[in-house]
Amino acid sequence: MPSLKTIYQLFSTSKFLHFKINKTSYTAHVVYNEVNITLGLWDTAGTEEYDNQRPLSYPGTHIFVMVYDITNAQSLQNIEKKWVKEIKEFTNDGQIPWILVGNKLDLRDSADFKDRCVKFSDAEKLGKRLGAKRVIETSAKTQKNLALVFDEAVQVVVEAFEPKIVKKSNSKNCKQQ
Repeated sequence: MPSLKTIYQLFSTSKFLHFKINKTSYTAHVVYNEVNITLGLWDTAGTEEYDNQRPLSYPGTHIFVMVYDITNAQSLQNIEKKWVKEIKEFTNDGQIPWILVGNKLDLRDSADFKDRCVKFSDAEKLGKRLGAKRVIETSAKTQKNLALVFDEAVQVVVEAFEPKIVKKSNSKNCKQQ
């Protein structure tokens, strides 16, 4: 899976966010429906040498953002062949929601890449078949749809966990930040 490092770093440049970088993890503070939310973002290594260690970061995860390179069809195929299988194996049979993100949208109309770009409709079909909650294309270079990726990720988490969040917020000793 292509690294999310660039996407996370660019998202951190937003004047509305405060980011702290600590190796491969990032923290973003966002406001969603007038509630402050802290996002913990982890960029996990996709190489085989980390196959045994990567799942150690999965407990407590509320959403996965799976990224593929729209100029590389193999990277989209890896979502099914590697990433969805791994998530299902290590997260209670895949009960954690995920979104599918195609990066390098800026290259879709490039003469050098135009003919080999993955069609968005193909990514949508794959995402739907595999259970992605959203399918989005973005460009880390131009930042097109970059904020949308994180807005949608927060929305998916709220949709998936809202009953638990509402129940906790109704307790007498619970404070909202």
